[in-house]
Amino acid sequence: MVISGFLAGLFVPIWLFPDWLAALAQATPFPSMLMYPVDILSGRTEGTAALVLVGLQLLWLALMGLAGHLLTRAGRRTLEVQGG
Repeated sequence: MVISGFLAGLFVPIWLFPDWLAALAQATPFPSMLMYPVDILSGRTEGTAALVLVGLQLLWLALMGLAGHLLTRAGRRTLEVQGG
């Protein structure tokens, strides 16, 4: 929880991170959960940049939904093989 909160910008805004840490955070879904909505709603990001952030949120939503679906399906198959 601490790591996800940190990478989401809960404790320190991501734009204050060193470049290498900001790049690491941006490669995770965590900023889409907190920092991007805050940036958009506060007016820090507007126009096309805001649309890009919303697009990234939708991309992460789709990827996480797909991962959840695939893992659930794999788990159900494992139970079927085990006779459960």
